[in-house]
Amino acid sequence: MAYSASKIECVRFAGRHPTEGIGCCAIDNFQGFINDPDAPAYVQLTHGDSGVGLIKNREAVYYGPTNKDIFLSYLYTGTFSLAPLPNHAFLLSITKNQLNSPIGLKWLAILKETGFEFVRTIDNSVYSGSKVSRETKREAADLVYIFGLFRNIGATRVTDPFDPPAEWKELPEPSMDDFDRWEVLKGMTHGLTKAQATGAEARPEGPEASEEDEEDYEEDGCDCEYCLSC
Repeated sequence: MAYSASKIECVRFAGRHPTEGIGCCAIDNFQGFINDPDAPAYVQLTHGDSGVGLIKNREAVYYGPTNKDIFLSYLYTGTFSLAPLPNHAFLLSITKNQLNSPIGLKWLAILKETGFEFVRTIDNSVYSGSKVSRETKREAADLVYIFGLFRNIGATRVTDPFDPPAEWKELPEPSMDDFDRWEVLKGMTHGLTKAQATGAEARPEGPEASEEDEEDYEEDGCDCEYCLSC
């Protein structure tokens, strides 16, 4: 991850600049778990749509004075405004490397206490490389753990949050597995000229990648401080 937060941060899911799309206000992402939850920190609040600083009693509004306080406050309001959000979702990831430190273990205990649930363990191919195999060649080492809080306690709430939309259930079962889908993606050309991307020129057919063309980071990997501290 090419970004290292100086404090715990809460950002809207898929959020971007308001003029380019503001993301989904039902979901927020936490990041910055390299920072000690007990360390001093504060953040000024802004409105989730406009980006304008929030005002209360004619003064700018902040969360603090520690990273944990910021975290707990965002759990109550999210990133939209100061209004409480009893129905809301939060997503975050913590790396195995982070759990090797006392700071990471502190955050893990806070996550469990505040109702987060473990979602899944994933590997990051930035480190493990791009080679694909139906057999496990090596156990992944650079693990990332995904957690989520899916709060549904408002007076108006979802009756069965595990029930997918009817339209989803009506779709046929997929005919390919992840390995077959990967082959389809690999057969495409990735990295087009502007003319090709806009349709002014025909998109070229993707050549089959050779063993020599595929970068393998299993040996070297990336060890920059940002990647190791996401």
